[in-house]
Amino acid sequence: MKHLLADVVAPLDALLLKGDGDPATRAIMTFALVLSGPPDIDRLTGSFERASSAVPRMRQRVVSPWSHGRARWVTDDAFDVGGHLRRIGAPGDASLDAVLSMASDSATAPFDPARPLWDATLVTGMNDGRAVLLLRLHHAIADGVRALHMMANLLDLEADPVGGAVMTLEQRGSRLQAMRDQLRKKTSEAVTAQQRRAHSVAEVMIDMSRRPVGVAAEAATYVRSALRTYADVSSAPSSLLSERSRARVFGVLELPLADMREVAKANSATINDVFLTGLLGGMRKYHESRGKPVQDIPIAIPIDLARDDSPTSGNHFSAAVMAGPCALEDPRARLRAVHQLVASRRAEPGVDVPIRLAPLVHQTPSWLAERALKAYSRRVDMQASNVVGPDFPVYLAGTKVERCFAFGPLPGVPVMAVLVSYEGTCTIGFTIDPAAVTHPDALVACTAESFSELLRCR
Repeated sequence: MKHLLADVVAPLDALLLKGDGDPATRAIMTFALVLSGPPDIDRLTGSFERASSAVPRMRQRVVSPWSHGRARWVTDDAFDVGGHLRRIGAPGDASLDAVLSMASDSATAPFDPARPLWDATLVTGMNDGRAVLLLRLHHAIADGVRALHMMANLLDLEADPVGGAVMTLEQRGSRLQAMRDQLRKKTSEAVTAQQRRAHSVAEVMIDMSRRPVGVAAEAATYVRSALRTYADVSSAPSSLLSERSRARVFGVLELPLADMREVAKANSATINDVFLTGLLGGMRKYHESRGKPVQDIPIAIPIDLARDDSPTSGNHFSAAVMAGPCALEDPRARLRAVHQLVASRRAEPGVDVPIRLAPLVHQTPSWLAERALKAYSRRVDMQASNVVGPDFPVYLAGTKVERCFAFGPLPGVPVMAVLVSYEGTCTIGFTIDPAAVTHPDALVACTAESFSELLRCR
């Protein structure tokens, strides 16, 4: 009976699952929570039990039909937290760098399709007495913003919360609602989306019968907007970053959130604008360090398309492509250019075209979807995502979370960078293809130098 209420896998999530056939396009996110010390394993297990009870996707697996029909999320009747959580000793010299190197080696390791698509590894015995929780999630479960809903049920506001109170991230204005306060929807996301599309199509058909010329003109405007948003040809991919591999390297940076805010305010920009500007400056310096000419590079940024009634799991984003102004040497000029580009992309009517096309595209065979992803990756040199976390301390199984690093999937793109703000610190997690970026440490160092220059623009 449980399976009769299963959720249909939404079209965009189904597309992400189709990339699993090739590690180079496998959409797996990794979060690294740096803890002040090793938590009690039994208490940690209890935290995951609580979170998985509140977040349906953590106890569901994907079941694909034998012939026609849609894949579904169904409850795994044999679910056991112990099968997803393990504890190991720190590798190598027991440093954070050694832990992240180990994590990058398994960044694209496939999940068992017969079980829910996540796992967690507690790394203890670090040389500074701290511990790290490595949490891997398939992107089909949630995008970066929705992943924070999961974290809200895993983490606590106090080391020893009274009555097991669960944090609500919107307490500090993050707009996120804790999933513990959400009722599970009985109507699947896909069915809801189909109803909206059917209503939209009906409206268009009626409107076209009344004013065919006007509707045709609006359609042409929408197509031009979509092409500007996703087929920007004003910048070409860098020849320095042309190679691809299945390997992954993680890198990290830390920046003061207060400084990021000051620079954004002083230049009438946003923190996300500052983030993108610093990344592009790092790419500029990296090209210079390799003796290569500097040019604008194509960069993709996610745009959250969630509405108030959108499900708190799954993916509700678009990824606009723009010509990142690497050629601008002056950080202020680059920041102004980035601000204008991002604002224009967010205002484009065609920004939602991936959501509109997903129901059609996801019907394609997996091999064709993989080829499409690879074709896309050849056009983009960098992806960047900004996730707003809480600005107050949180705890995992009684242990303080000191830092949170996020490493996004790398769908054949040379570099993915994810910024997470938490308790006054911005962390940037880099996922790098070492075939494209042959000196990953140099890229991270160049980016740190770029931000050092940018944060003086106050």
